[in-house]
Amino acid sequence: MGSDINVHDQWAIESQGPIQDRTREHLGTTDKGIVAYRRMLVAAIEANLAGEAVPMALTKEADLLRRNASDWAAARLAK
Repeated sequence: MGSDINVHDQWAIESQGPIQDRTREHLGTTDKGIVAYRRMLVAAIEANLAGEAVPMALTKEADLLRRNASDWAAARLAK
């Protein structure tokens, strides 16, 4: 998929099917990675809502620089 986030977003939105209710999910011991990731994600959401810095968050400036360096943007700017 490359480094273009638009392609990633399109794939994630269009290929996953309907949203699943995970509130009654029963994960087993082999799902420790899923449990750990979900806990990290919830902690990051709560930190972000509290105004704290969160890991892996892009600033608008960094995202703009990355987008402008993508293949699709370079082709658009060359026209």
